[in-house]
Amino acid sequence: MHALGRNVDASAFAVVMATGILGVGARLEGVAALANVLLACACLAWALLAVVLRLQSIRSFAVVAGTAVIGADLLLAGQRGPALALWSLAAALWLAVAFTVRREAATSLLSIVATEALAVLAAALDRHHAAPLRVPALVLWGLGLALYPAVAGRIVHGSLRERDFSPTLWIVMGALAITTLAAAELLLDRRLDTDVGLATWAAASAAIPLLVATELRVRRWRYEVARWSSVFPLGMYGVASRELGSAPGLAGLRAVGTVFFALALAAWLLTAGGLVLSAARASSRRRP
Repeated sequence: MHALGRNVDASAFAVVMATGILGVGARLEGVAALANVLLACACLAWALLAVVLRLQSIRSFAVVAGTAVIGADLLLAGQRGPALALWSLAAALWLAVAFTVRREAATSLLSIVATEALAVLAAALDRHHAAPLRVPALVLWGLGLALYPAVAGRIVHGSLRERDFSPTLWIVMGALAITTLAAAELLLDRRLDTDVGLATWAAASAAIPLLVATELRVRRWRYEVARWSSVFPLGMYGVASRELGSAPGLAGLRAVGTVFFALALAAWLLTAGGLVLSAARASSRRRP
């Protein structure tokens, strides 16, 4: 376990984020059995990483987002109490990370994802009458929305300048998708206009062909932990599309959500397979 901790950092919580959002997607698609399996996997991964990383766990916004995503799935499963407890834990972790990490981490795309994940769960808890969290949800959603242009612009500019590509760049789209989902959760009671949600959804949609084209050009198709950071945005885009499709006149987006759930599930299976093969190879190399 100690040796594992030396080879894993807090970014590995992207596994939890990817698995958790696939669980949410499966539940929305009505595949409860699959949703329950994915939820169990996400919880197991969260617990394992927390044990392995210990204090490192509170130094990344990935753990905040992963915790909130698991809470959202529990809420959909009817577990209001545990969902509220996880929102409280995620909020405490968000504060801990925000006040202890370096400025670069505090203004990363994951900081936006974590902020919007809290907004999503807060809005859902309020809508399900589990806790009066509408005001915090609005504040967090607005904060993430305000941060996005500067943060995403800086990261994309840096990637283009250095001609470098990492699967984590998919979070440029994922941050827009989760911002859309937060807006969708807030407008489900029709108190919020759909224009902002549609705008962020359209921006996320426009980013997808560019990211796919870059993937095809770079052909970096080997397993790496960062690959989970491309699975999460696909799943989040699917969930956001489906939830935004609940707004009047946008029912067609539900089909988009279903298509991207299937794509995200395929990506999850491929990435999980890569993880298993990578672990098997590492184990065989350590044998005398």
